[in-house]
Amino acid sequence: MPKQLKKEIDLTLLKKLYEEGATLTELSKKFKVSYTAIRNRVKKAGCELRKQGIAEIELPKDLGEGSLRELAKKYGVSYQTIANRKKKDNG
Repeated sequence: MPKQLKKEIDLTLLKKLYEEGATLTELSKKFKVSYTAIRNRVKKAGCELRKQGIAEIELPKDLGEGSLRELAKKYGVSYQTIANRKKKDNG
């Protein structure tokens, strides 16, 4: 079986997107590579991987100004975690 060629991915852009709150799954879809490939490249880019699952965090009632990605970066979780928590709190 022939060895697969590695797809070139800009690690600076990858790091920026991950640090802004993009998940590994989102990045793997965006760059059209496997989850494992993205995970390895995020680590290679020097990022500390976030914990998986729904984070048990306390969010203030008034989150103030900021996008989901900005809030995610502030709390050290994915933007989807922030969106899920906001939905749960407002539900």
